[in-house]
Parts: sequence; structure tokens; C-alpha cells
Amino acid sequence: MRHFLRRIKGAISSPAVIEFENSVQALYETDLAECARFRVHLRWCVDAIGYSFAPDAQGSNRHPYVGALLERAAQTGLAYAGSALRTHYAAFQPALARDLFPEARDSALGAMPANTHFVPWLTDDPDERVRKTRRALANEFPGVGMPNNPLFGPLSDQQGEVEYDRIYRVFTSIRECGYRPPKHRKDDIQGLALRRGDEMRFLVTAGKHRVAALSALAHLGEVDPEIPARFRRPLIIDIRDIREWPQVRRGGWRTDAAARYMERLFAGISAQTLLFRESNDG
Repeated sequence: MRHFLRRIKGAISSPAVIEFENSVQALYETDLAECARFRVHLRWCVDAIGYSFAPDAQGSNRHPYVGALLERAAQTGLAYAGSALRTHYAAFQPALARDLFPEARDSALGAMPANTHFVPWLTDDPDERVRKTRRALANEFPGVGMPNNPLFGPLSDQQGEVEYDRIYRVFTSIRECGYRPPKHRKDDIQGLALRRGDEMRFLVTAGKHRVAALSALAHLGEVDPEIPARFRRPLIIDIRDIREWPQVRRGGWRTDAAARYMERLFAGISAQTLLFRESNDG
């Protein structure tokens, strides 16, 4: 675990931020763990679909934002219409949760909309999760009719261009000015620690545009591959507690399916890659 998170030196920099000498202290030495900032290596960072933010990730396991940024960095002025991101949206269009989380295709939640990201440790009621997702997307993409989750298609060209420009603006800002972590917790890179024995992964839940930009820049050798982040509740998802994960306990996810999903996140295999393999094997 000590190799997963690294120390940030310094004292308290503001009432909203506590920086720890020992990153594990962020979990165990304060009841304000969500205020604790630490450093985590990009090689351990994944998202809920299984996309990796590791600078050396390849193919459909690499986060699509990272691939799009590296392509645009190499081809200045590349428009969205000819981009890898638009190609990604056209190629990967999960409609239901069972398409995005193949492990859960036989579960009670398999028929939920894919964009709800109904992972097994969520506490939400399914109907409330759908409402929250719709509100969040409408707020994130005002003026875009019926926006979808921008990690996969189908996306209108209007929404795709908004997302394409957004990630490149973040990339350019960090490249030109460096990355300055925000003062307020809600604006920071946030995530959960996934634990399997002595192994850890960091599941990014907020700040994906910044993480993708930092990953692309780390791939280009322009930034340190260790990035500042904070915890978001629940702080740790431990495989040993799998039977207590809310959606497992309620029957939404089977225990074996949730375990396979966790294994995939540790392996850095995206749902897109898994579905491609299954279609070829079939």
C-alpha cells in the first residue's frame, strides 16, 4: 500500500486541505479523510469502465481521452470530425448496464441504462440513480438535447465537439501553466481506493479530464506521473467486504459477478476490450 500512495510534504495549506506526510495517515489518523490530499501514480488509476490512465496503456484499454489528446498533440488543429474520439463514440455504444459491465449481464441491474454506471458498491436506489444521472448530464452539457455519458457513444456531434474541446483546453492549460490543484475539495481529482490483499488501485470518480491530460503529458515526458488527488466516500472498496457491498447485499449484483468486475479493474481491462474479445471468441 505504501507504494500506491505517496507523501505530500507540507503543512495545512488551507482549512479545506490537509496534506499528510504519510499517505496512509489520510485514512487512519483523521476523521477528515476526504480533506486529505495525497499523490498517486497514474499507473494505478482507472475508471469504472476499466479504462486505464497509465501513461503506457495501449489500445482500447487506454482511456479514450488520453488517446484523443495524444493524437491531437501530434496533429495540431485536428478537428473533432476526424478524431479518434469521434471514432471511439461510433465504435463503442453500450445501451444497457449489461453492455458496459459484462460481468453483470445476468444480474437484476443488467437492464439499467449504461450511463448510470451502477457499480456494486453504490448505495443509490436504481430509480434515484437514473434521476441523478440525467440531472448531472443536463447540468454538464447545457443546451445539448438528451446528452449521453461522454465516455462512450452514441453522442451527438454537438456533445462530442464540446467534450473534445474541453479535454484539449484542460490539456493545453496544464501544458502551458502546470497543474495547480484547486483549493476546494469539490473541484479536485477524487476517487476511491480499491484493495485486493496488498494491491491497490485508484478509481477516479471526479476530475477525469485533468487525469487524462496529466496522463497524456506524462506519456510525452512533460509532467511527473504522480498526481495529487483526494479520497471520496466510500474511501476504500476492499474485496474482502464484497458480501457487504450495497448492491451485492441487495441482490443487484451477484457475488461472483462483482468479484470478476473487481478483477478486471485491477487488470486494467476495459469493458470495450472485454466485449471485443468475447465477440471474436464467439
